[in-house]
Amino acid sequence: MEVIDWATFLPLKSQNWNQNPKEISKQIEALNQVLLYISNERNIQPLLPAILENCFNSGAQRNIRQITYLIVKSAATLYELPWDSLYGPISTDIGTSSDPEFQVYAMRMLYLLPIEQTLELLLSQEQAILSAMRGESGKNVQYAFLDALPGILVRLWCGLGAENLKTQDLIREMFKYLVNLVMSADDNLCIYGLSALRVLFEESEIGRIRGLSQELEANGSDEELLMPLIKYICEPLYPNIEQILSRMNALDPRYRFHTLYPAAKLVTLRPESEQILTKFETESLLPMLHHLEKGVVWGAARCLMLIPSHSSTIWIMCNKLLALSLYDKTPASSLLLVSGGLSRLPISQQLSISLKTLEFSCRISAKVDRLSVVLTCLTSLVTLSLQLLESKQNSAIYQLFSQPWFVEIWSQPSTSNFREELLACLVETCLLHRNSNDSWMIIAFEVSDICFRVIDWVCGEGNEERTFAPAYNFMLLEEIGRASKDKPEFAGRLQMSLELLMRRFEQTETNIPSRFSRNLALLMLAKFWTPSSEEDLRRILSIVRLELFSSEMLGFISASMTVTTAQSLEFLLTSCLHFYLRYSGRIGDDIIRILTQFSEVVENSATNNPILDLAQKVSGILGRYQSGEVFEVDEFSILMERKINSNIKYTESSFHDYLHAALNIFNKSERRHETLNSDKPMELLRITAIPKEMNWRCLSMNEISGLADPVRVKCTHVIYPPYSLVVFCFRFFNMTKFEIKNIKVQSLLSQNLRFALKQRTSSIIPSISTLGSYEWKVRAIIENSGEISISLLLSIEDSTVPLDQGVQYSSQAYIVPFSDFLLKDISSFGSITQFLSLWTRLNYSHMVQCELTKSIEELCEALSKHMEKAVKTIDSDGFRLGFQAATLQGDRIAIVLTGTKISKTVRSEVRTSSIESHNILGQYLETFLYDISSSILRVLV
Repeated sequence: MEVIDWATFLPLKSQNWNQNPKEISKQIEALNQVLLYISNERNIQPLLPAILENCFNSGAQRNIRQITYLIVKSAATLYELPWDSLYGPISTDIGTSSDPEFQVYAMRMLYLLPIEQTLELLLSQEQAILSAMRGESGKNVQYAFLDALPGILVRLWCGLGAENLKTQDLIREMFKYLVNLVMSADDNLCIYGLSALRVLFEESEIGRIRGLSQELEANGSDEELLMPLIKYICEPLYPNIEQILSRMNALDPRYRFHTLYPAAKLVTLRPESEQILTKFETESLLPMLHHLEKGVVWGAARCLMLIPSHSSTIWIMCNKLLALSLYDKTPASSLLLVSGGLSRLPISQQLSISLKTLEFSCRISAKVDRLSVVLTCLTSLVTLSLQLLESKQNSAIYQLFSQPWFVEIWSQPSTSNFREELLACLVETCLLHRNSNDSWMIIAFEVSDICFRVIDWVCGEGNEERTFAPAYNFMLLEEIGRASKDKPEFAGRLQMSLELLMRRFEQTETNIPSRFSRNLALLMLAKFWTPSSEEDLRRILSIVRLELFSSEMLGFISASMTVTTAQSLEFLLTSCLHFYLRYSGRIGDDIIRILTQFSEVVENSATNNPILDLAQKVSGILGRYQSGEVFEVDEFSILMERKINSNIKYTESSFHDYLHAALNIFNKSERRHETLNSDKPMELLRITAIPKEMNWRCLSMNEISGLADPVRVKCTHVIYPPYSLVVFCFRFFNMTKFEIKNIKVQSLLSQNLRFALKQRTSSIIPSISTLGSYEWKVRAIIENSGEISISLLLSIEDSTVPLDQGVQYSSQAYIVPFSDFLLKDISSFGSITQFLSLWTRLNYSHMVQCELTKSIEELCEALSKHMEKAVKTIDSDGFRLGFQAATLQGDRIAIVLTGTKISKTVRSEVRTSSIESHNILGQYLETFLYDISSSILRVLV
């Protein structure tokens, strides 16, 4: 517990209205010490009662009150203050026009007051506020009021749900007065008028004021709540829109760019505004692009992204931003805007912009931003290449490969993170445009040819080998191999690529240095290479055997082996499987012998080893295949049934998470100008997510009280993903035949939650009449993965209750379903290979048998509401479904469902990336499957 030096703060306890200069000086010194405590993050709560009682009231000395206002403003964000006692001095100061400085102090406190008191003060001091707005208290006071009022009015409108008819007219008229200032001859008043519009528009899109408000109401989205106010304010402005733009253009450019956003929104909202949009673009935005200041150019560029700008203007914007990025140490914002503008250009104009943006992108520090820009630029290149190939022209991919900067990083001998990221993004972009036509196959081969160099790269430093780059290279080769089966004209080119790979094993001096890449290359050869002779087939099998029994490989086998070693061994064992399936009549006995010998060696060297499990699994499959029990085996089934070893940690999953986060958000134009950084990148998916239902009164409520409780409590919740915010909405019902007064309610949160800013932990319900009800809300921030729950402690201290010692009891815990925290993850794009890559990186698993109560199609539709479909295969034998998602906290989660058409039994396996999510799923797995499937899946006991 922190010890406070009470001797230092003794002057704060003095309440003397006739202080001498020495006493005033001591009190000011003590207050300055309190400010120092706040800056050092020390607890000042024990000092607040004395400060508020003796220093904040209207009778205190002026200099003392000035410092006290600063203390109160800071303390309001840290502690729950007695606002009832503060209301009087604040109201008095707002109404005292003779002291304009304290009018401004008090006005800014309206951001912090509870909404009910803010409304009450606004109504009681309406004339004083209007007087200050008109400038009757001086220009400085007028400007301060005009600056503060828009946010306060929006907070009132949203916080009270816009259905409070008592205040609607007042807020409308105040806002109307503010906005009408745009035609004022005073430049400052014109700017404040447009700034009021900016606050209104930004809140309708972002909801920042409401998201941080103490009394956040889950009554509907900000856009729904504010649209009536926006319509009321903007409709009278539409006939004068040209005069407004002319007035804005007359402002100094350094101030004008602050007004561009509200002007752009106003123009886009106006019906039949094509001519006005053109005028706004050419007369207001285009001149700003030629300004020398970065901030002015950025402001104009963001507005160009809001309106249907002409491609020539976007071209100028992109080139200007690239010029700013040339010598900028932090070019992220400029390049994000450029990549956002690429899609607005004709495809033929995107090539040069994309190439130059890629060159500069290596200087973006935040990884998600960097990958997002790279993905956008490469998407333009691939799209352009597809169009060129369709028209019988050469692909644009080689334009990238011939760039001097690209050639330099691709051939440099030292390690390069950006080079590996560029390769991964190139493969992802190629796979994103995957289709069955010949043009895509040509592009895929071009990308594969240039990515072939990865087998010679040094990936990582020291003993820390990075494997994602070679993994992406061979992932593309595998997709090409699968697509070539139905395209004989490309089969020859695939064999040529595989022959080049095979030669690297035959020539010692040019062998593949990385064990991971070497063994993965062998797996690709096992799947797709066609040996020209029996000798070639036996040669490749001998290479697999040498790799499998090498002293280096066997020396790493243990229960806690690294992920690289585990995967390398998996590649070799799976290679044996594919060689057997393709050439069992020629080398089947040799492969069985190799697997048997390997199992014996591993069994003698270690116990409980996942590699031994996999070797025995492969041997068993081959035995059943040989005896005719199974006729078709695929790699998916092996990986689905492979036992997970929790000792093997996938340390490289962070890069995949960064890339997958970028894949989910890189094409979201509304976020292109924002920089994104996070230790858990998948949590960034929440920035584009919206609440499933914001009008909490439309949601069903669960009862959390007991049968005999005098006050019945029901609860529901609304989650705001962008803020990781959950709002618990309670309704209390009086179940007795008499009025109950003074009901104290205290909320108790689970350990993964914390109370939101200035959220009261308890509340007192004044009274609930018979059959009456009372509403209360608790806002909490979701900090960690795990159970999210709340319970209440109710105390009835009413003297009229016929009990001697009152009533005190606890409610049941209200638990938020885990399915409500899921965010769709589109990073696999329907690719089995990519989904398997994610699946094998998830360390924690639960598996149950379920009953399927409806059709497979209905099951897919239900799951798609919560998770993204990655795999769906239905054949004569059965079905296989794979879905993936992320949680609000950035954890990965995937589910695989397999079954047959005849049986209604479904094998369900859920994997996660964190122990916290694993634990909560273990506790509520049946409920989770029931929720995400809309009761179609029922766990069998």
